[in-house]
Order: sequence, then C-alpha cells, then structure tokens
Amino acid sequence: MSDAFAAAARALHRDPNASVEAWYTAAPGRSSVPSGEQPLRVTRTAPTEGYSLPGASRKASTDPRHVTLCLADLPYEPLAGDVLRIGTEISKVAVVEIDAERTQATITLSK
Repeated sequence: MSDAFAAAARALHRDPNASVEAWYTAAPGRSSVPSGEQPLRVTRTAPTEGYSLPGASRKASTDPRHVTLCLADLPYEPLAGDVLRIGTEISKVAVVEIDAERTQATITLSK
C-alpha cells in the first residue's frame, strides 16, 4: 500500500497543473547536506483543522503558508530553519511534518 501511496504522491507533485516549481535550501550550518538550491515541485495545501463538519471541506481554501513536497525530491530531510523559494517568494520553514510512510512532508512556512 505504501508503494502505491508513494507513486500517487510523486505523480501529484510532478503534475504541472497541481504543483508549482520551487527551490529548497538547507539552513546554514548543515554540513552533511549539499549546499545551494535544490529544485523540486511543491503543492499548496489547505490545513485540515476546523474542517470536520459535513460540507466544511468544500469551503476550505489553500493556504500559501502550507505546502507539501515529496521527500524523494530532496537529497536530505527538511528541517525547520531551512528556506523555500517559490518564484520570488522566499520563506523560512517553520514546521515540518513527515507522513507515516515517509513519502512526503507537509511544511508550514513563516512569513
């Protein structure tokens, strides 16, 4: 099941209609990771808190501070303090949540 989920996550993140091009940079001081920007694709997501009422999910909109990425697209694990650039928008990673299958990460960006 996790192989199918991983394949679906990769397909979603590579779909140009569902994702955007981005560049990920590890925070300074992480000596065991490659330096410079790492290209990848991310999807903007809607936070799930507060959407448990019937029909409420239809009213949810994407939040530019929440993105997901495939862990396979990065040569290292994302951490708080790293930097994500989407177009000209540069944000610091505030929170990283990795799914149980370790296929994707949901990232909350600081403003």
